[in-house]
Amino acid sequence: MKRNISSLAVILSLMIGVASAQSINEFKVMDPIGRNVVQFRTKAPLEDIVGTTSQITGQLHVNPADLKASGALAQFEVDLSSLKTGIGLRDTHMREQYLHTERYPKATFTLKSIKKASANKLPPSKPVTVKAEGTFELHGVKKDILVDAQVTYLPESQETMGKLPGNLIRLSSQFDVRLSDYGIERPQMVLLKVGEVSHVTLDAFASDASPEKAAMWMEQMKKMMGGS
Repeated sequence: MKRNISSLAVILSLMIGVASAQSINEFKVMDPIGRNVVQFRTKAPLEDIVGTTSQITGQLHVNPADLKASGALAQFEVDLSSLKTGIGLRDTHMREQYLHTERYPKATFTLKSIKKASANKLPPSKPVTVKAEGTFELHGVKKDILVDAQVTYLPESQETMGKLPGNLIRLSSQFDVRLSDYGIERPQMVLLKVGEVSHVTLDAFASDASPEKAAMWMEQMKKMMGGS
């Protein structure tokens, strides 16, 4: 009898583990129209220098009903070679002498854990504030950092379909990066005198739509916008 109870306990624990794993949803950062935004802002003597790009990719594995569930992970990559500051020559100097994007084309954040959250689940359309620990890689250097972010879960609706297909997660975050921590020297040039700290902001959407559904949505959007 004890053996049967023990076996039943093992089976139940395995079933619970499988159910927990199945509840983890995969959300992919999708931006076919270029509406996600990442900015790197640094102070300069005459003006702030703001590098902007929509070229961010990544994925988020999370259970909206249990934010801290085992298996939650995320990774995001930003294409630094696509940053635009509004002046072509300055962009070239930034890529070649500042960020060295030919050698280090990406900035990457990899989530390690969620330290704090204002709620343990993501209620529909209500932002949840989190403090996340992760590894930020820039210019070939990796540093563990803490990042404050807002996470908003948006169940699929007619309204959200105008943005992206599927259930959505909106990620918004701001944090500072000390350039010397990542071995980035600041060229003392008239066009590119920058401060020691770069302020990073992120506003991006991730979707759990299947590739097939995403492709169908994109075709519909092209027709609506008059594309071929």
